[in-house]
Amino acid sequence: MFFVNYRTDDEMIGAVHLAEKLADRVGADNVFLDRHSLRPGDDFAAVIEDRLRACRMLIALIGPRWAGTTSAGRRLDDPDDWVRREIATAFRLGRDVAPVLVRGARPPAASDLPPDLAGLAGLQHFVLHDTSFSADVGRFVDLVAGARRGVGPGIVDAAVVNQFHGSVDARGAVFGPVQN
Repeated sequence: MFFVNYRTDDEMIGAVHLAEKLADRVGADNVFLDRHSLRPGDDFAAVIEDRLRACRMLIALIGPRWAGTTSAGRRLDDPDDWVRREIATAFRLGRDVAPVLVRGARPPAASDLPPDLAGLAGLQHFVLHDTSFSADVGRFVDLVAGARRGVGPGIVDAAVVNQFHGSVDARGAVFGPVQN
């Protein structure tokens, strides 16, 4: 299962588009997006925890307002912020986390992140460009859906990796830079 993490006032439309494309490829039951997956009356916190335990990968959409700046400070610095809680829980559970940058967002530096999210800074990110958004979503889905078919994290089809200029070892594991 793939869990799509996003900030509502930053990248909701991008999250919906990504989740729909991913669902087309792997099936709707294998994609969690709160807006589509929660029913009225569900215990939000319990369902989120359950889906994070069931997921193989959390996809973190990071846009220009991802940190959630308000007059009181950054929402990301609040331990009760749901974007932060979901990512931190995925790390704690040992799930793969894929940062996806949208609308010109830059990868966050570890020094700009709360300690429980600092690991996000060292992860390979993927960029969805404004001018090729739909095509980029398709390529991203190819990469992560390919990883889903493998035997472990980072295992993807060689043909998919080669189109991104990555390298593949004899087992099909990705190594080296993946251009996006």
